[in-house]
Amino acid sequence: MGMVMDWQRAVHQGVYPVAFAAKLTDMSAARVGEWFRPSKSTRLQPAILTPFEPIKGRLVMPFLALVESRFVARFRKHGLSLQTIRKAAKKLRKDYELDNPFATERRFRTDGNA
Repeated sequence: MGMVMDWQRAVHQGVYPVAFAAKLTDMSAARVGEWFRPSKSTRLQPAILTPFEPIKGRLVMPFLALVESRFVARFRKHGLSLQTIRKAAKKLRKDYELDNPFATERRFRTDGNA
């Protein structure tokens, strides 16, 4: 059984569907949805975490996850693999105890090499 949705928390944080993030990032909803699922081959955590359970089978996210989707989209467009982004997210979550490591004031750079 899935976790129980905390609607008070969800409404306070804002609830956004994957389709909204897809439009915001100029990516397909299927592509954005991949960022919220763990890797099947490497078992890495998702690049972006959402504390919300799907609503009628559709993934929803809080505002900070929406911000992270813009980050992931930009770095994907610069050629970084999703696996590399997932590894970075995992390390940042662990080292800095952040739930949303790509929605901070920190600056990130890439040399463009995947």
